[in-house]
Amino acid sequence: MQQASHSRPDNAALPRSGARTVPAICRLCPAHCGVLATITDGRLTEVKGDPENPLFKGYTCPKGRALPELHNESNRLLHSQKRLSDGRHVPIPVETAMDEISAKVRRLVETYGPRSVAVYTGTNGQPYPASASIGNAWLRALGSPMFFTPNTIDQPGKQIAGTASPHRY
Repeated sequence: MQQASHSRPDNAALPRSGARTVPAICRLCPAHCGVLATITDGRLTEVKGDPENPLFKGYTCPKGRALPELHNESNRLLHSQKRLSDGRHVPIPVETAMDEISAKVRRLVETYGPRSVAVYTGTNGQPYPASASIGNAWLRALGSPMFFTPNTIDQPGKQIAGTASPHRY
């Protein structure tokens, strides 16, 4: 099978220093617009619409174009943090955080039952499309039905009407 030719260079061949532009997707909303991300000396410096993207044809919204500002924010969380009793946050290894969280969830379920654990996923889950499915699977493993989305919180009538209707469109 012949591969389609394209004008973009192979990502592996791009230099790691200086400026390089790579195709990517914006993950700020469910649209996942095709973008071109420019990285200069290891730092994201520009995001613009990808004119070769067949669906979006170079379109991006202002939020997508502001990704470098968000990505390079000095207060951006880059490592796991633990809140201490005095309110301060300190770095914590991921493995330690997972162990501590697991122990707390286990105590909650043992004390209050599986329904004491819930997940809400809104548009902040969009950067990681599998997160809602993983969260739902985790809840099912715990025996909790407490999975919420903007649909269940903001518009439950639509779901109720859709399941009650004898005609599914």
